Amino acid sequence: MAELTEKQSKVLDTLKNELEGTGFAEDMVEKLEDMSIQAIRVVLSSLATKGYLSKAKDILDGKEKTRFTVK
Repeated sequence: MAELTEKQSKVLDTLKNELEGTGFAEDMVEKLEDMSIQAIRVVLSSLATKGYLSKAKDILDGKEKTRFTVK
């Protein structure tokens, strides 16, 4: 797999270690205080494109959102 940037590594580690391998971008905002929700979404999508994560639509707070899961 391709080499990860610092932000990609940080987001992937947070998803693996603090969210038990699955979650929404919204779940990560408090844990990654130096990143905006939009930046987190972009990084998560890039990790899915590189094959590190799978993504699926799910419901969060009554709205359809993308849930990311470590492969």
